[in-house]
Amino acid sequence: MTDVVIVGAGPIGLLLAALLGRRGRSVLVLEKKAEKSHGSNAIGITPPSLAVLARLGLDQAFTLWGAPIRHVTVHGPKQRVLGTVNLGSLPPPHDYILAVPQNVTQQLLEQHLLEYSSVRVEYGWSFQSLDQDPASVTSFFQDAGGNPRAERSLFLVGCDGVQSLVREAIDLGHRPRKFGSTFLMGDYADDTGWGPDAHLFFTPQGAVESFPLGQGRRRWIVQTEQYLEQAGTYLEDEVEARTGLKIPASTCTWKSPFGIHRWISPHYAYGRVYLAGDSAHQMSPIGGQGMNTGFADAEFLSSLLEARITQPQANSETWNRLYSAIRRRAGRVAASRAELSMAIGTVRGSASGLRNTLLGLVLKLFPRFVPRHFGMLTIPGRSLAEAKRHHPRTLFALKELS
Repeated sequence: MTDVVIVGAGPIGLLLAALLGRRGRSVLVLEKKAEKSHGSNAIGITPPSLAVLARLGLDQAFTLWGAPIRHVTVHGPKQRVLGTVNLGSLPPPHDYILAVPQNVTQQLLEQHLLEYSSVRVEYGWSFQSLDQDPASVTSFFQDAGGNPRAERSLFLVGCDGVQSLVREAIDLGHRPRKFGSTFLMGDYADDTGWGPDAHLFFTPQGAVESFPLGQGRRRWIVQTEQYLEQAGTYLEDEVEARTGLKIPASTCTWKSPFGIHRWISPHYAYGRVYLAGDSAHQMSPIGGQGMNTGFADAEFLSSLLEARITQPQANSETWNRLYSAIRRRAGRVAASRAELSMAIGTVRGSASGLRNTLLGLVLKLFPRFVPRHFGMLTIPGRSLAEAKRHHPRTLFALKELS
């Protein structure tokens, strides 16, 4: 019998597999897609997440592939500088937010899993249902040809994203709040000369964001009037219209529209079944909070599962309630901050002038708070160590685990 079956081979599922594999636990990761993802999607990795990767010996490898952002310039119309965000003021050793394409994140994590003989990752298996008893969970899968498969494990974790079938199997309602703001993002060759710096532009016509990706690439994001299934040259045209900058359209390797939803699961644990990452919470990607919140879910959950395996006589429901309570609070705070960032950044028209004035004052008056805010150093329960400080008695059993 496998210790843990993880549904979903995205960043959260793979990180959880690595943290469990590091402890020698047997882990099976099953992904419904037949092939690995090639989209760059989420790109920002914050210092608390880098600290988790460092314990796996991966932070330097990630930094070599990505771009450490230590400086963000915030512009108004006509590239007028409103202020700067000095991420380099964050505490070392991770005094930056690292920009890495999500497909690279998954590639590096999956390569790392090869170090653990107890961990397997398989593609092309779609989760169907589950059945749990006091001692185990049996989960059922099916491949593209309709061939069934059953896996028995001590625990099952749903890391299968916003459309999570594991979440549906434990009957948790899913009614996300939808926002009207829409965006279009794309990756291009970087000919700006900005190096690893990020630039944000807040104009009456809408926001433009630009982040380095490393390896000579740069991410551009524009606020749109509506969800654009057929983007054409909209992104390139709007960047030029709003900022005066031209981006090399012929070098675009990936482009995707996105809308904004918010939802936090009422429970993250149900007996021997757990949720983590986008299966448990949805939030605006503006500000880069979502994937990092999921990484913190995985860190906490890996220690909880280890404790449940090594101490089966302990009160598991107490730990389950704590996992839900601590990680739900972190998710709510992160989602609210992402929502606030989106609300501020999407102001258009004449009101954008007042927004820019206030934004300039905030950047000037709170030069140390803003980096810590976006670096997610002020999120409650942002790491297992921080959670232990606030729940020392209840989490005593996790004291030696990290």
